[in-house]
Amino acid sequence: MKWVRAAALMTLVTANASAQPTGTLPPVEETPAEPPQTEPPAPPPDASAPASAPQPQPQPVYYPAPRLPPPPPPPPPPRPRSVSITFSPIHLLLPVFEGEVEVRPVDHFGVAALVGYGTVTASDGLGNDYRFHALELGGQLVAYPMHEFDGLQLGAEILYVKVDNSDDPAQDVRGVAEGLALGPMVGYKLLTSSGFTFVAQGGFEYVAYDAQANDSTGNSSSGSDNRLIPLLNLNLGWSF
Repeated sequence: MKWVRAAALMTLVTANASAQPTGTLPPVEETPAEPPQTEPPAPPPDASAPASAPQPQPQPVYYPAPRLPPPPPPPPPPRPRSVSITFSPIHLLLPVFEGEVEVRPVDHFGVAALVGYGTVTASDGLGNDYRFHALELGGQLVAYPMHEFDGLQLGAEILYVKVDNSDDPAQDVRGVAEGLALGPMVGYKLLTSSGFTFVAQGGFEYVAYDAQANDSTGNSSSGSDNRLIPLLNLNLGWSF
C-alpha cells in the first residue's frame, strides 16, 4: 500500500512539473476592476418650491457733460460816423481860422459847409504892408465810393472870399475885394475808430474876383481878373 501511495504521489508531482514551464511564474488571475464611483444625479427641482428672484444687473451710470457758459455775443459793428468837424491848420499862418462841418445825409455821400474869418496882409509895390479882414463862406459836395463816410473822396468845392479894410481909419489905403472860386477835387478822409479825422484834398479852381482901392488923397483904382488856381485843403478834426 505504501508503495502504491508513493507511486501515485510521484505521478502527481511529475504531472504537475511537466505542466509548468521552467523559470516562469504561475499565471495570476486578474481581479475584475471596480466600476468608477459616480455621484448620484441631483434630484429634479421641486416645482412646488418658489423660484428665487433674478438678481438685478448693475446699470451703467452716465454723467452729464459739464455745461459751459454760452460764448459772449460778438461785438456790434461800429456805428458809422455821421458828422465831421475839422479845421485847417494851414490857414492859421495868415492868421485865418477856417472850420468845416460835414454831415452824411445818406451813405457814401457828404455835404459840407465851411466858414473862415481872420486877417491877411498884403504889400504894395513900395513895400508898404496893409492888413485886411478876410471872410470865407463855402461848401462841398463829396462822394465816398469806397466806404460810407471815409476813404476816397470825389467832389467839388465852391468858395466865396471877401477881404476888406474900409473900416480901419489907421490905414492910408482902403480897399475891398470879392471873389468866387469853383472847381473839382479828389481827396482822402482818414477816420480812426476813436473818431480822429484827417482830410487831404487837392484839385483846381476857377476863380473870378473884383477889387477896388482908394487912398487918403482921393486916388482910387479897381480891377478884376479870373484864372485857374490850385486847390489844396489839409484839415484835422473829429467825427461823431
